[in-house]
Amino acid sequence: MKIENHNLTAPASHNKKATKNKGGVITPKIIVLHYTASGGEDGSGDADYLSRATTRASAQVVVGREGDIHQLMPLNNRAWHAGESAYKGKSDVNSFSIGIEIDNWGWLNNEGYSHAGVKVPEEFQFKGTRNGPSLWEAYRSEQLEAVSQVIAAICDYYDIEDIVGHEDVSPGRKQDPGPALDGFISQMKKEHLKDFPVEGKSQIIPAKGTKKTTTGLNLRQDADKTSLILTTIPKGSSVEILKEPYPGWFQVRFGNRIGFVVGKYLT
Repeated sequence: MKIENHNLTAPASHNKKATKNKGGVITPKIIVLHYTASGGEDGSGDADYLSRATTRASAQVVVGREGDIHQLMPLNNRAWHAGESAYKGKSDVNSFSIGIEIDNWGWLNNEGYSHAGVKVPEEFQFKGTRNGPSLWEAYRSEQLEAVSQVIAAICDYYDIEDIVGHEDVSPGRKQDPGPALDGFISQMKKEHLKDFPVEGKSQIIPAKGTKKTTTGLNLRQDADKTSLILTTIPKGSSVEILKEPYPGWFQVRFGNRIGFVVGKYLT
């Protein structure tokens, strides 16, 4: 995927939906990731919603659960996605950012139901605490692959300084995209930002090679299937192998996180 004249090129899954909910031309400097807090599989419902004049909100891109990509305006047009926000002391984040909305319910109750009363299957639930809630909808592997392609194209075309969540630019007011996207954001920063610093232990523990995940894979705090899930690593992601502490488990580094994964899902 590439960008031509501020528009994503069109693979089969790409659909352009125009919206009038936009402002003038901007110079994008950061990417802001959101969840939609909604249902749907292909993203068309949210793309339609954000294209209505009565909605008074928009984003440059919407990505559905199945990986469908919808562009609502040229990427250098000001979208209405961040609201009251600031980044490094600079307010009005909409004026220098590209917003990507990702179809996802966000937080779930303890029984796995969304705020709209929709039950999320256990295989798509993510355990991680943020601002109270400890259960969230996990992002789908095909969805994250599509988002990663969009981010790669944007970073190739524009001088992007950072990739953040909505909660990072509107702390206390917003909590999207939530902990289920932490590992993915770290990986995107590492892959696409210049001189991205690797933090904490990852600076001092040497890697012993790399492997790729063959499926979406939970990164756990300890080598135990009941241990806390730190994040979910998307299918096809590269991880750095640190050691094999127990048969069948590897300690790995993914972005700036270190944890344990089941070895049979690495290749």
